[in-house]
Amino acid sequence: MSQKLKVVLYYPERGNPELGQPYSADLLPLEFLQICALAVKQGFEFVIIDSMIEPNPHSKVLEACEGAFAYASTCIVGYQVADGAVMARKVREKFPNLPIMWGGWFPSVAPELFLGTNIADAVCIGQGEETFTEWLVAVRDKTPLDAVDGLALWRDGKLHKTSRRKVVQMNALPEPDFGLIDVDKYLDIQDRQARTAKVRYRFPDPPGYSQDKPYRAISFFSSYGCPEACSFCCSPQITQRRWVALDAKILVDRLEKLKQQYAFDVVRFQDANFGVNPKRIKEFCNELIRRKLNIHWNATIEVETIMKCDDETLDLMRDSGCHMMWVGAETATSEMQTYIKKYIEDGHTMAAMERMWKRDIKIGLFWIIGYPNETEESMRATLDLAAQIKYRFPNCTSEVLLYRPLPGTECGEHAQKLGYHMPTDFDTWGSMIEYKFENKTYDSLPAAIRRDYNRYTYLVPWYDGLVKGNGSYYRFLRKRAGERLRTQNYSYPLEFKLFDWTNRALQMVGLKKKPTLVKRAAGVTLEGTVANVREAEEVAGIR
Repeated sequence: MSQKLKVVLYYPERGNPELGQPYSADLLPLEFLQICALAVKQGFEFVIIDSMIEPNPHSKVLEACEGAFAYASTCIVGYQVADGAVMARKVREKFPNLPIMWGGWFPSVAPELFLGTNIADAVCIGQGEETFTEWLVAVRDKTPLDAVDGLALWRDGKLHKTSRRKVVQMNALPEPDFGLIDVDKYLDIQDRQARTAKVRYRFPDPPGYSQDKPYRAISFFSSYGCPEACSFCCSPQITQRRWVALDAKILVDRLEKLKQQYAFDVVRFQDANFGVNPKRIKEFCNELIRRKLNIHWNATIEVETIMKCDDETLDLMRDSGCHMMWVGAETATSEMQTYIKKYIEDGHTMAAMERMWKRDIKIGLFWIIGYPNETEESMRATLDLAAQIKYRFPNCTSEVLLYRPLPGTECGEHAQKLGYHMPTDFDTWGSMIEYKFENKTYDSLPAAIRRDYNRYTYLVPWYDGLVKGNGSYYRFLRKRAGERLRTQNYSYPLEFKLFDWTNRALQMVGLKKKPTLVKRAAGVTLEGTVANVREAEEVAGIR
C-alpha cells in the first residue's frame, strides 16, 4: 500500500491575541472537517493546526510542513486574513515548492489578493469538499488544473477561473470526522473560559447552566449556502442563492453519535442560514425529543421564517432545547429593506421577537447603519427600533453594527461607485471587525447619528447588567439606561458622567479598582467586553 500524502491545514487566529479577548472555544475548525472527509478516501492524511488550541501555532505549522505534500488555509474578513497571510508567507519562504491552497468566504470573493501576492497557488471558490479533493489529486497526478471546477488560478499575471462548481447536496457528502481534531482540548478551554466575561462570541448560558456550572459545546454544519438575495452579503455570488441541508434524521443521527463520544450539552450550528425550511426544523425538533438527546442548541434564522413557522413548530423548538437564535433584521425602513433585498415586512421584526420572547428563546438580533447613500432618517429609524426592542425584550442582543463594504457584494460595488476604495492589503482587511468605532463608515455618519450610536452602544451593557457594582446608584444607572433606551433619549448623560468622575477620582487615590464586567451579555459580547465599554465611554462623551 502506498504511503499517504500529508496535507497541513492551518486555521488562523480568529482575533488579535494582543487584545486579550479570546474567542469562544466551541468554534471548531468545521471547514477542515468538512473538506477532509472526501480527500481521506483518496489517500491523503491531514494535520490540522488550530490557533485556538495551539500556544505557538506558527512554529507548529512550519514543523508540520516538513515532508508535507501540500498546505491549505481559510479565513473570513477580520484578523484571520492578516494572521493567515503571515503564516502563508512563512510557509512559502521556507518551503517554496510546497503547493498552497486557500478557501473560505473571503478568498472566494478576493482570490486575486491571495494569488497575486504569491501566498496561494490556487483558491477554492465556494463549496470546497469536491474542489479541494480534486485539486489535491490533480497536483499529485500532475493532471491539468483547468479540469478542476471551482478554482481560481494565476496565469500570466492575471486571474483565471475554471468552470463554476455546482453545489453538492449535503446528504451526498461523507460524514465529517471529528477525530481529526482533539475535541477534548476545546472542551477544556471552554471550561476555563466559562469563568470569565472576556470571551468573544461565547453564547449565554442555557437554562440550568452558569459560570459555576459551565456547559460543554461543539459546533456543527448542517447546511450550506443561503437562498436570500441580501445585497450586502457575498453569499448570493458565491452560492448562487443555493441552499442544501442534511435531512433532519441524518442530522440527528450524527449529533447522537457525537453526543455519545463527547458528552456535550450544547450544539452551535454555524450554518449561514439554518432555519430556511420550517418543515425541516419541525422534523429536527421532533427527532431530538423522540430520542431524548437532552441537548440545547442555537442557530441562525430569518425574521420572515419565524413569522412563517406555526405555533407548534416554535413550541417544538423550545421543547427540543433551542435556547437562542441569531437573526439579522439589518434595517428598520422599508426603503432600505428593498435596497438590501431583505424584504422584511413592517412590524414583522417586533412580532417575531415577541413570538420568541414568549417561549424564552433568546435572540441575537443585528442591525446595520451607514449603507451607501442611507439617509439620516433611515439610520435614526433603525437606532430607534433597536432601542425599543432592546428595552422590551431584555434577553435580545439588538446590536447595531456599522456597514462595511465587502467585495463580491452589490452594496460593495455601489460603495465603490460612490468613491470607496476597497483595501488592497491583508493587514487592513485583518483589522476589520476588531474595532467597532475605527471604521470609515463611522467617520461618515451624520454628527447626531454618530453621537446617538455611541451612547446607544454605551447604554446597552448597563441595561444588560454587565457593569459590575453594588449599591443604589448602580441600580439607579441600570434603570436609567433602560429608560433612556425606552425613550431613545441620548442627550448629555450627566448621571453617568457623575458616576465616572467619582469612580476615576477613587481609582486615582487607590480606593477603587477599575470597572469590569460581571457576566456575559444577552447575546454576542462585542458590546459587552471591557474594551468596548471603555471605548464607548470615550466616544459617547462619558470620559
